[in-house]
Amino acid sequence: MKTRFDNFLKKTSAAVNEYYSSLEFKYIAPPELKRGVGMYFERGGKRLRPGILSLCAGATGGADAVLRALPAACAVELYHNWTLIHDDLIDGDNVRRGGPSVHKATSDEMPELISGVISREDADKYGAANAILSGDALHAAAISVISSMKGVSDTIKLKLVTLMEDRLTGSLLEGEALDTRFGIVTKNLDSMLTITEDKIIDIMRKKTGELFGYAAVCGAIIGLDLSDDSSEIPEALRGFAEDCGVAFQLADDVLGIISDEETLGKPIGGDIREGKNTLVLRYGYNNASEDNKQILRSVVGNRNAGSDDIKKAVSILINSGGIEYAKKRGSEYIASARKKLTVVQDSEYKELLNDWADMMIFRIR
Repeated sequence: MKTRFDNFLKKTSAAVNEYYSSLEFKYIAPPELKRGVGMYFERGGKRLRPGILSLCAGATGGADAVLRALPAACAVELYHNWTLIHDDLIDGDNVRRGGPSVHKATSDEMPELISGVISREDADKYGAANAILSGDALHAAAISVISSMKGVSDTIKLKLVTLMEDRLTGSLLEGEALDTRFGIVTKNLDSMLTITEDKIIDIMRKKTGELFGYAAVCGAIIGLDLSDDSSEIPEALRGFAEDCGVAFQLADDVLGIISDEETLGKPIGGDIREGKNTLVLRYGYNNASEDNKQILRSVVGNRNAGSDDIKKAVSILINSGGIEYAKKRGSEYIASARKKLTVVQDSEYKELLNDWADMMIFRIR
């Protein structure tokens, strides 16, 4: 059943898509690079980050602020897309939003590969290079869009870019680096237990929560027309969005185990084959029988694991309580988020932010 939040998100998505269509990317070539830049954006997606930015602008400045914030809403989605392109390359994921990932599409469709002029290895190398460059171009585009916003002072534009390139990008890259490193460590599951739950949550906050937090702060600064730190509201909204972002990632880890590829839009079992260190895996492994631990040791981190092996691992993680524990922790983060929202005046936008928090608990995709 469609909710008020879904309807708001649909309107935001339409506005962001229209703004995106006005961007020329005229300095980006060759064709496969331009295609890589637009591939994920043009497939759609939930547009959650633009939605949160718009809601926080509305909650602090009303409908006029939502209109002023539209370029920033588009920029935050551009930024999000570069992280997805690079993440898919790092993780070796070949599917995103129901289609091939940028590196996979680039390599598969090279005329030189199809005609037999070059090898699969060389095509994959170029696919990886194009994915890196596509992500870099999107990152630059996000900065450019914010820098050229209308109706916003130069001081605020500089503040938004500085927040993006200082705290946000630094935290996100740290989270990605640690996630990748610990994913390698997780291939030895017994050593995984030396990585604390707090560290796993910290990585989630950096990889996922920080971008939600930036979107919230960005919207609040535009809504309040705030060039300094004289208001507590932007940081309160950042904390709210970051907590919801952690809950979102916990839900994502659960869905990566129990959902299906058609619903989720990306491969099921990828986190298990990759050896991603999640609360689901940590708790499930820690509470499994010795026989089941041995099965998990043979499957987790094994990129060649078959579908039957993945099903066995999934069953073990469900039966040992990993899924329910992750859901419980997600609910705790939503409760924490709601407390931080109390400093914001009541409005329809605040109600929709609370609706979003509900969705983080009950989301199905």
